[in-house]
Amino acid sequence: MATDELRLDRYLSYVWRAKWIVLAGAILAAGIAAWNVNRQPVLYSAIANLQVGRVWKAPIDDPNVAAEIVNSDGFADQLAGKIGPSRGRIKHSIHAEAVTAGPPRAQYTILVRITARTESADDSVKLAKGAADHLLALHEKVFDEALAPHLDHQKRLEARRDELSKQGASSAEMLLRIERELDDVRASNTSPTETEKTRLISDVSKGKVERPEVLRSAATAALIVALFLIAAALIAGYFLDSRVETEQATQQSDVEGA
Repeated sequence: MATDELRLDRYLSYVWRAKWIVLAGAILAAGIAAWNVNRQPVLYSAIANLQVGRVWKAPIDDPNVAAEIVNSDGFADQLAGKIGPSRGRIKHSIHAEAVTAGPPRAQYTILVRITARTESADDSVKLAKGAADHLLALHEKVFDEALAPHLDHQKRLEARRDELSKQGASSAEMLLRIERELDDVRASNTSPTETEKTRLISDVSKGKVERPEVLRSAATAALIVALFLIAAALIAGYFLDSRVETEQATQQSDVEGA
């Protein structure tokens, strides 16, 4: 027990001897980190939430895929040609993600969220709105392609109904079935609960203001450097004391030998 206490006191003495170096290093690291972080600009965010369209209740795109498209280089290139900023700036400033809901084991995707972050609140809104509009334009084509077969089917049913109507009573039963099917197809083609284009759920809104976390960064840097210097002091103290003890033992051996 006494040996353990002696060893602990010895280690504490190593740290104590290096206390000013540890303190100076921690303060210097905190100052450098604070200066570095303080140079970073304040960022303003803007958010656009989109609900992916559907045709006959089937989504026209996977929200996860739509988010990846927004995050892609190709999307950035296309958007840069429309609203002005460079592709690099758009890639750096815009991020899309699929938002989920429901319990942990049964989550489902409900929308695509596009977030823009720039040094200007107005620029962030403009960028988020531009990205949302471009995704809406891309989905417009997908929606039209998905709905086209159902519209063609509706036209064929309408033509068949007109043909049967001219045949009179002999085709009354068939005409009734065609009209029922036509009503169902029309309803599915136009009902907003079954067929709807991708849309913005609400206007693009300004999000939170993200300021550099100076205190946290400074404290983290100071702690890391302090721990490093303490470890260095322990190692250096141990080896220096071991060297002194070895030299003393050698000298004592020489004296006893003489």
